[in-house]
Amino acid sequence: MGHAVHDDPALERWNAMREGAWAHFKLTKRNARPILVMGVLIPAGLLWLAASSDNKFNMVARKKNDSLIRGASVAAEPTEE
Repeated sequence: MGHAVHDDPALERWNAMREGAWAHFKLTKRNARPILVMGVLIPAGLLWLAASSDNKFNMVARKKNDSLIRGASVAAEPTEE
């Protein structure tokens, strides 16, 4: 009993490759571009987007036709007299 699990050699090789990937990593032109894009450009773009829109919108206690942009002039609604 207890010997029902059979090891798959291909799965064991794949696991060994994944466990040792950090030891065999080399920075090349092929993998430098994705590292630059995903590690630097995307976070920098998101930071710029967040910083440029910071304190620009005010969604507190807005009514249906009010502008969400801070400092925008609110058009006077027509009154019936």
